Amino acid sequence: MIDQVLVAADKIQSRYRLVVLLAAFGSLRFAEMIGLRRQDLNLDACAVRIDRQAVQPDHSPMFEDDPKSAAGKRPITLPSLLRSEIRTHLDTYVKPDETAWVFLGPKGARPKRNNFHAIWDKARKAAGIPDLHLHEGGADLPPRA
Repeated sequence: MIDQVLVAADKIQSRYRLVVLLAAFGSLRFAEMIGLRRQDLNLDACAVRIDRQAVQPDHSPMFEDDPKSAAGKRPITLPSLLRSEIRTHLDTYVKPDETAWVFLGPKGARPKRNNFHAIWDKARKAAGIPDLHLHEGGADLPPRA
């Protein structure tokens, strides 16, 4: 399954490659990833700190809020193989300000669920894994044996 996730990461638009990898290897939810700022990523420790999520109401602007539970605020240690992926993403797509959003679309706005779903759907089908889903609980991967 890991090989399939990596293929999907290769097939998605490069600015969203890290979304796929964080969902799969860090179990981050979409709302948590869209809420990330540069200061939340620690390259030395290869870790991410979840302190907020981006809430996207159906008919209102996106806003930041606490995760759904107190346990939702947490540090997550990531596999060291993601260090170079994070560095590349930060250098390529993220402004140098510590409060800069980690994920922005090509027009400079944060991705919304419906827009991102179309991008993800295309990537997972191109990777030959149409049943792999990114959802509020991270990547919907089968348990490891």
